[in-house]
Amino acid sequence: MPTKQIFSRILRDLANGVLVNKGRNRPKNVLTEEKQLEILLYFEENNETSQRTAELDIDNVSRRSIGRALDMHGYHPYKIGLL
Repeated sequence: MPTKQIFSRILRDLANGVLVNKGRNRPKNVLTEEKQLEILLYFEENNETSQRTAELDIDNVSRRSIGRALDMHGYHPYKIGLL
Protein backbone atom coordinates (compact mmCIF):
# COMPACT_ATOMS: atom_id res chain seq x y z
CA MET A 1 0.00 0.00 0.00
CA PRO A 2 1.53 3.35 -1.00
CA THR A 3 2.13 5.73 1.86
CA LYS A 4 1.12 9.36 2.15
CA GLN A 5 4.75 10.43 1.63
CA ILE A 6 4.89 8.79 -1.78
CA PHE A 7 1.85 10.70 -3.03
CA SER A 8 3.08 14.00 -1.59
CA ARG A 9 6.48 13.50 -3.27
CA ILE A 10 4.83 12.76 -6.62
CA LEU A 11 2.62 15.86 -6.35
CA ARG A 12 5.64 17.99 -5.40
CA ASP A 13 7.65 16.67 -8.37
CA LEU A 14 4.75 17.24 -10.77
CA ALA A 15 4.32 20.81 -9.51
CA ASN A 16 8.04 21.44 -10.11
CA GLY A 17 7.85 19.86 -13.56
CA VAL A 18 10.33 17.15 -12.61
CA LEU A 19 9.37 13.52 -12.68
CA VAL A 20 12.47 11.36 -12.95
CA ASN A 21 12.63 7.61 -12.80
CA LYS A 22 15.26 6.78 -10.21
CA GLY A 23 16.03 3.32 -11.52
CA ARG A 24 19.16 1.26 -11.25
CA ASN A 25 22.38 2.37 -12.86
CA ARG A 26 23.12 -0.90 -14.57
CA PRO A 27 23.39 -1.44 -18.30
CA LYS A 28 20.11 -2.27 -19.99
CA ASN A 29 21.54 -4.89 -22.30
CA VAL A 30 24.47 -7.09 -21.33
CA LEU A 31 24.16 -9.13 -24.51
CA THR A 32 26.35 -7.22 -26.91
CA GLU A 33 27.38 -8.79 -30.20
CA GLU A 34 30.76 -9.70 -28.68
CA LYS A 35 29.17 -11.42 -25.67
CA GLN A 36 26.76 -13.34 -27.89
CA LEU A 37 29.64 -14.51 -30.04
CA GLU A 38 31.61 -15.51 -26.94
CA ILE A 39 28.64 -17.53 -25.64
CA LEU A 40 28.09 -19.27 -28.97
CA LEU A 41 31.78 -20.11 -29.33
CA TYR A 42 31.85 -21.44 -25.77
CA PHE A 43 29.01 -23.84 -26.50
CA GLU A 44 30.51 -24.88 -29.85
CA GLU A 45 33.68 -25.92 -28.02
CA ASN A 46 31.88 -27.34 -24.95
CA ASN A 47 28.65 -28.73 -26.37
CA GLU A 48 27.92 -30.95 -23.34
CA THR A 49 28.24 -28.15 -20.80
CA SER A 50 25.28 -26.80 -18.85
CA GLN A 51 24.26 -23.16 -18.72
CA ARG A 52 25.07 -23.15 -15.01
CA THR A 53 28.67 -24.20 -15.69
CA ALA A 54 28.93 -21.68 -18.52
CA GLU A 55 27.81 -18.95 -16.13
CA LEU A 56 30.84 -19.69 -13.96
CA ASP A 57 33.24 -19.85 -16.93
CA ILE A 58 32.08 -16.76 -18.87
CA ASP A 59 32.75 -13.43 -17.16
CA ASN A 60 29.92 -11.03 -16.24
CA VAL A 61 27.07 -12.96 -17.87
CA SER A 62 24.16 -14.45 -15.92
CA ARG A 63 22.60 -17.82 -16.66
CA ARG A 64 19.45 -16.09 -17.84
CA SER A 65 21.42 -13.97 -20.32
CA ILE A 66 23.18 -17.09 -21.58
CA GLY A 67 19.83 -18.80 -22.11
CA ARG A 68 18.47 -15.72 -23.85
CA ALA A 69 21.46 -15.56 -26.21
CA LEU A 70 21.18 -19.24 -27.06
CA ASP A 71 17.44 -18.87 -27.68
CA MET A 72 17.97 -15.88 -29.99
CA HIS A 73 20.27 -17.99 -32.17
CA GLY A 74 18.05 -21.05 -32.36
CA TYR A 75 19.68 -23.21 -29.69
CA HIS A 76 17.60 -24.91 -27.03
CA PRO A 77 18.49 -26.93 -23.94
CA TYR A 78 18.15 -30.68 -23.99
CA LYS A 79 19.23 -33.65 -21.97
CA ILE A 80 19.83 -36.95 -23.64
CA GLY A 81 17.93 -39.79 -22.03
CA LEU A 82 19.15 -43.23 -22.97
CA LEU A 83 16.48 -45.92 -23.03
